Amino acid sequence: MGRNDLCFCMSGKKKKNCHPDINEESEAAAKIIIYNQLENNFKEHIQIASGLSLCGPGCTDCCYDYFTVQSIEFDLIINELAKWDEEKLNNLIKRVDKYWSILKDEYPAATQLLLKATANDVEEINSSIDKTSFPCVFLDETTHLCQIYDFRPFKCRIFGTTYYCPQPNSAYGIACIKYENVLTDDNFDAILCDVTVLLDENTTFSIIQDRKRNVAVLNCEYPLIYYLYQHFIVKKLGVSIVNFDEKFKKPRSN
Repeated sequence: MGRNDLCFCMSGKKKKNCHPDINEESEAAAKIIIYNQLENNFKEHIQIASGLSLCGPGCTDCCYDYFTVQSIEFDLIINELAKWDEEKLNNLIKRVDKYWSILKDEYPAATQLLLKATANDVEEINSSIDKTSFPCVFLDETTHLCQIYDFRPFKCRIFGTTYYCPQPNSAYGIACIKYENVLTDDNFDAILCDVTVLLDENTTFSIIQDRKRNVAVLNCEYPLIYYLYQHFIVKKLGVSIVNFDEKFKKPRSN
């Protein structure tokens, strides 16, 4: 793909003006494509929903959930933070430190285990925390809008207005509690958007090859606040991305 070709992300812009630093066959590009496919699905679904969705700008109900993210999603966020000015970035780091301290006070056992957990332990630890008393670190306290909206993780994108079918004839809504008294068998498909295919595609990003055992295993996902705390407070990496070339410049290996 040349710099003057249309960008792989389907934005309609030339690559040089959109994602010039990302190889169209890389892991980062594959994730961005999934994001945009999801957005296109939502646009089509909105026409069907005819205003039935209860989600809207300024609602922060799901911003207090304890979301876990994939490492490539975190790297895309860091890549976006590189565009922030120093003051805005420093304010974010202060919030990260503050919110992690609150999380430690609220869930001392879980956070202590998380810092030294093995891959087998992380899922159990994450399942022990549902909501937090503080919002996502990227929620703007003044506007109540997401500061990384275009690069928000997959789980943030599907929460509240979607459903998936893990088996034939068994649909499960990933819906906000406000939908409980609204959803019925008759309006389920009209209100919620089916993300089964994209959810399956997105899950493959967490599958890695264990070379010692020569088997594919599910790589653990960590909460966003944990990634931020480790990156900015513990390792003090700033906006640098570990293995940037491998994830952003080279074609995917799997």
